Amino acid sequence: MKSRQMALLLFASVVSGFSYAVEVQTDEMAEAKQFMAVRFDEKSITEPVFSFIYDGKASAEFLKSWTFKSQTVSLDEFRKQIVLTYTDPATKLEVKCIAVQWLNFPAVEWTVYLRNTSDVNSPLIENLRAIDTRFTLSEKEPIVLHHNRGDDCSINSYAAKQSDLAVGSQLQFAPAGGRPCSVEWPYYNFKIADKGFLLAIGWPGQWSAKFSRDNAGLYLNAGQETTRFVLLPGEEVRTPLIAMMFYNG
Repeated sequence: MKSRQMALLLFASVVSGFSYAVEVQTDEMAEAKQFMAVRFDEKSITEPVFSFIYDGKASAEFLKSWTFKSQTVSLDEFRKQIVLTYTDPATKLEVKCIAVQWLNFPAVEWTVYLRNTSDVNSPLIENLRAIDTRFTLSEKEPIVLHHNRGDDCSINSYAAKQSDLAVGSQLQFAPAGGRPCSVEWPYYNFKIADKGFLLAIGWPGQWSAKFSRDNAGLYLNAGQETTRFVLLPGEEVRTPLIAMMFYNG
């Protein structure tokens, strides 16, 4: 367990560009708890944190009509796991989102699994995104994205970068040639005024990410760059793991 905590601290120090002792604050824990409550509520899921296209239709259009169940378990003294399962009554496709909330750090993580539980091939699955969600923000709140170059075999490899996310702006990232850290780097620090959050796209392969800002807030979209497939009977696929950590100050 200590190794997992150390990994989270290292993640924080690398993405933020600082390296010093981290003391968890009450309001940071509250931010993480609120995020879990909105995106992984056990009783009513109104806006899943992931998305995909199924048989030509967007998941936001049909998931609410699928059979749904949730399960919450305590993994240990530091972690709580929530498993959200959606099943299509017609095709028997099972979509399972497994989320973990850390109880001693303002951190959450999740992975989405799709499994064909029928005895025939599934309809076409496309554009599977591990995170597809929005943060409601005031137009006046400044957002600065701290990120890094990937490795391009030059003196500038892994150099720190900074990008403003003003209303109406959009940033897109993807590595080169299926190498997850080539040219781009899948770790981000969104500084929103005097607080913010860190975002990591894990097990990335040929990932892609799009971050945009409009009058309503900040939109996050990331996952494998290209997905277009069917699942054979009994087959299962998963998305990259997404990790987030909230901070203040």
